[in-house]
Amino acid sequence: MDNIDKIISSILEDDNEPKKYNVLFTPRRVNQRINNILRTLQQEHIEGDLDLSHIPITDLGNLKSITGDLDLRHTSITSLGSLKSVGGNLNLYDTPITNLGSLESVGGDLYLSNTRVTDLGSLKFVGGYLNLSYTDVTDLGSLESVSGSLDLWGASITSLGSLKSVGGYLNLYDTHITNLGSLELVGIWLDLRNTPITSLGSLKSVDGYLDLQGTPITNLGSLKSVGSWLDLRNTPITSLGSLKSVDGDLYLSGTPITDLGSLERVGGELDLRNTPITNLGSLQSVGNIIINRNSKLDIDSLPKRLKNKVRFKY
Repeated sequence: MDNIDKIISSILEDDNEPKKYNVLFTPRRVNQRINNILRTLQQEHIEGDLDLSHIPITDLGNLKSITGDLDLRHTSITSLGSLKSVGGNLNLYDTPITNLGSLESVGGDLYLSNTRVTDLGSLKFVGGYLNLSYTDVTDLGSLESVSGSLDLWGASITSLGSLKSVGGYLNLYDTHITNLGSLELVGIWLDLRNTPITSLGSLKSVDGYLDLQGTPITNLGSLKSVGSWLDLRNTPITSLGSLKSVDGDLYLSGTPITDLGSLERVGGELDLRNTPITNLGSLQSVGNIIINRNSKLDIDSLPKRLKNKVRFKY
């Protein structure tokens, strides 16, 4: 009963000034609402959505799973307790929570941007969008898959933990990441600009563009395909690793790379300005080959299908 009184007091007062209410009915309605909430949280499973925003609760009672959305914005929640799964979206904006505890899966979006969360706990799967931008999370821990996009722009991240796939985009711009670890697939685009990245780890494909411009990357490792453009301008890249195809443009200008390795196809332009490349290796098809007047590329030795693609630009 003391807890209920405290919650009622918090709802009815604002900056220590009583809110105006009908003295005969409002406290009764508030009391009834709080009792309903507390009874609801005694259940282990809830069907549908649960909106607890602005209710000063500190825990979720016995709750283990919910099929819909769970809104905890502007609450005093400090622990998710026994909660293991949320079928819809989970919103923790403006809460003091720092650890996701036993939570293993969120079927929809998980909003953590500008929260105090530093530890993802047991989280393994997010079915929608995961926003961790400008958080103090340094390691993704047990997280294996994000079906939507993953935004880590400006976060304190240094390790992707067990992450293997991101169905949407992966934004790592302006982070301290140096290695992509176990990550194998990114479904839309991957932005690594302004990072100290030195290894792409197990990455095999990016279905959209991959931006590594100005990074210290020297080797593309196991990467085999990029579905849009690949930007390696002004990097110390020396090897394209296992790369075989780029569907869009490939920018290599201003790099020390000397050969194209296993590369077979570039769907757009291949920019070789200010590179020491002398031949095109295994390249079979390309949109255009961009070089400048001081290029070292031996144009005369190229097969006709490639020689006709050469264009001069400064």
